[in-house]
Amino acid sequence: MYRDPDLTLDRLAHHVGLSPNVVSQTINAGLQQSFHDVVNGYRLAEVKQRLLTADARRLTVLALALEAGFNSMTTFNRVFKEKTGLTPKEYQNKYHLTRWDDSAPHAS
Repeated sequence: MYRDPDLTLDRLAHHVGLSPNVVSQTINAGLQQSFHDVVNGYRLAEVKQRLLTADARRLTVLALALEAGFNSMTTFNRVFKEKTGLTPKEYQNKYHLTRWDDSAPHAS
């Protein structure tokens, strides 16, 4: 559900059959985070993982962010920098162990 850019606390509560208040209290007490922080955490984890795969070669950072459920590049960049201390490109450069090299021979 986190990939849905229109996900709200009310929609999640309806999906699990509980009141929004109960869902919010459960998230806050159990995870010590707000609903939005939890959802953005899942979205961010997906983008971080995909930035280190071939997906980052064929898709833009914006496309990865949108597919993960972020509804704007502004929100994505703010959350990414806030949580990692890096921009997406800096993150790729720091953690991607195998660089793509277009001049390398490709297996047949």
